[in-house]
Amino acid sequence: MKKIITLCILSIVLMAACNRNSGNSSTSSSSVELKVDTIKANKPSVEQLIQQWNVTNKRIVVLFGYDFNSEETVKSLTQKLEQRYGLDSDGGLIISYIYPDSFKHNGKTFPSEFPALVDENEKEIAGIVLLGAPAGTETALSRIQYFWKLEVPYPIIALFSQEEAAGLEANCDIVIDKAQKAEITGGIAPEETITEMSEDAPEILLDTIDYILSLNGAIPKDLKKNEIKDHVKLMLKNREFTQYKDPESGLTSINHFVLH
Repeated sequence: MKKIITLCILSIVLMAACNRNSGNSSTSSSSVELKVDTIKANKPSVEQLIQQWNVTNKRIVVLFGYDFNSEETVKSLTQKLEQRYGLDSDGGLIISYIYPDSFKHNGKTFPSEFPALVDENEKEIAGIVLLGAPAGTETALSRIQYFWKLEVPYPIIALFSQEEAAGLEANCDIVIDKAQKAEITGGIAPEETITEMSEDAPEILLDTIDYILSLNGAIPKDLKKNEIKDHVKLMLKNREFTQYKDPESGLTSINHFVLH
C-alpha cells in the first residue's frame, strides 16, 4: 500500500514538473519571437542603406530667397536635395546659400556678394538655381556674365523670383514664375504679398537640377524661341506653361515662362 501511495506522489510531482517546463518553453519561445520581430522592425530597408548619389567634383549652387528662406522650408528642401544629390560638405552636388543670412556683413545685407560666394568654391560649378531671387540679384548675375564675357559655361535658372523680370531675363537662361504673380503685376509682386511657396516647388526644383545635369554644360545661347520652349518642356515635364508677355510693352519674352 505504501508503494502505491509513493508511486502516486511521484507521478504528481513529475506531472507538475513537466507542466512547469512546458510553460517556460512557451514563454521563452514568445520572448525569442518578440525579439526577432523587434529587430526586423528596427532594421533599415535596403533602399535606406543604398546611397542614391555619388561623390562628385561638380557643384550646383542653390539660393534660397524669399518664400524659400524660412527655417522649415530650408530644412525640408535641403533634406530632399541631400537624399537625391548629396551636399557639398559630404562631397555631394549641392551648395546652398540662404538670403539674407549668407549675405550679411556687419549687420547689413549685400546680395551683390553672390558672385564671390560662387567663385570661392574650388569645385566645378555645373549650374545655378535661384529660388525666390531677391532684389539686387540682377547686379550679382551681371558680374558673373561680365566675368565670363557673356559665355557662362553653366545654366543659370530663376524660379519664382522677387527680382524685376527684365533684369533676370537678361542674365538667366530660363526664368519661371507663378501665373498669379505675373498676371496681377505684370512683373514682380511686392515682396510682402507673396507668402506661400508653390505646392509643387520642391518637385520643380528637383526636376530643374535633373535637367541641368542632363545638359552637362551650358544652354546654347543662340537658341530660337521654339527651341528654348523645348528645353523648358523637358525641364518642367508635363506641367503647363506659357511665355511671359510684358503688360506694358506687349512684348513676349523669349526665355521667361509662366506656370499654370
